[in-house]
Amino acid sequence: SKEKALSLLVDHLTHQNLLSDSKLFYEELLKREKLMPTTIGLGAALPHAKLASLDKFFLCIGIVKEGIDWRPDEDIPVKFIFLIGGPDNKPIEYLSLLSSLTKTIRKEKILKKLSKATTAEAALSALL
Repeated sequence: SKEKALSLLVDHLTHQNLLSDSKLFYEELLKREKLMPTTIGLGAALPHAKLASLDKFFLCIGIVKEGIDWRPDEDIPVKFIFLIGGPDNKPIEYLSLLSSLTKTIRKEKILKKLSKATTAEAALSALL
């Protein structure tokens, strides 16, 4: 499920010491999803949240081979989750990051490369 996928990604970020308050970050992600789901088509979603306690931006990528029904009104399951977090006091940088990432992943060749990635290095390479 969407909630389980987000929970797993938040757990990963916590183990990487990128989150000091994983519960609050997870709640903010869910709040944002309720406001407006973050799918962008092509089987991709960009869940994101900002917290005052964060001092830098980060990206965590989840690849779900079988896909997740992210939105009940969409026929395309989400296979690529690009979770973004960052400080809440840098809105221009935040919007720039979201915009750049959206432009990048709307390219089908990048998503094809990403779908074949089996390591973090291969996923990062697909985006560059």
